[in-house]
Parts: sequence; structure tokens; C-alpha cells
Amino acid sequence: MVYLYYFLILLAIIALAAIVVYIRFFKKKHTRERFAFVALVTVGVLIANAIAIIAGGSFFNEFLRAVSHQFLGMEMPEPIGMSEKLMIISLIFMMIFMVYFLYRNWTGSISTREAKAKELGNYKGNLISDALVIISGEQLEISDKK
Repeated sequence: MVYLYYFLILLAIIALAAIVVYIRFFKKKHTRERFAFVALVTVGVLIANAIAIIAGGSFFNEFLRAVSHQFLGMEMPEPIGMSEKLMIISLIFMMIFMVYFLYRNWTGSISTREAKAKELGNYKGNLISDALVIISGEQLEISDKK
């Protein structure tokens, strides 16, 4: 069952990496705001998953026990140890650093909103506020400027 924990974290990391790579290679179609939104949602899911694994609440344990027994035919062993919890936390910090680094060093297309803010000198470059632009439903067009 410990392997199921590793599998869940690995799956979340692979999903984040795949999304980051996709956006990185197709950055001509995506803006920094879209990257911020997707990255924050994915990191949020990863953190929620890690909290459930580390806390090991009874509902989560029972859910994993049922899933592992039903689909994998194995019993759930002892809870994960401190070293595994530290590994999960360190992987999350690495993913957060990767997202922040890619956001700060964005070389892809920028939106007209960001281009206007840079022209006026009031672009702040905040990951969370850029993600909130997408949540608000503001239509973003890709600017010709870099």
C-alpha cells in the first residue's frame, strides 16, 4: 500500500510536469496568466493529495484500503514513515520552485493586458493575481510585443 502512496504522488508530479512541458513547448499559444492558473491548480491538487497522505485520516485510509483490495488484491500495510513524509514534502517544494522559476523566466507569449501594464510601468508579475485573471473570465489576447 505504501507503493500506492508513491504512485499517487508520482502521478500528480507527472501530471504537473506534463502540463508544464506542454505549455512550455506550446508557449506561443499560451500566456503567462494561463500558465499561472494551470500551475496553481495542479500544485494545489498535489498539496491536497500530500496532506491527505501525510495526515492519513481514517476516511482516506479506508478509501485506499478498499481501492487497493478491490483493484490490486493487496492488503494495506503500516502507515508511511517519517522519511517518506519528508520526501513528499521535499518533492512538493521542488515542484513549487519549478513553477515559480518558469513563471518568473517566462519567454512565451504575453497577453495584451501584461504588455499594457509593462508599458505603463505598473506590471507586478504576481503568480496568484495572474491566475485570478483567468478565474475572473477576462478574455486574454496574445500581444505582439515581448
